[in-house]
Amino acid sequence: MQVQHPSEELQRKVPVLFYAFDLLYLDTYDVRQVPLRYRKDLLREALEFKDPLRFAGYRAKEGEAYYREACRQGWEG
Repeated sequence: MQVQHPSEELQRKVPVLFYAFDLLYLDTYDVRQVPLRYRKDLLREALEFKDPLRFAGYRAKEGEAYYREACRQGWEG
């Protein structure tokens, strides 16, 4: 993580991706009081998602089961 100028070979071996999952401000507007599902819509429209930037989706059901799976798999975030 401390590599400032990675070689092309290192970038191929260890790709770094950034997952955007929420939007708190858009332009000069504070959207923190807007429900998450609508903030995600705003986020999707505000940015162009192509590598290395990725959109993290929304899960409306079975959140606890998904959380347990994430813990078992060792997912980050």
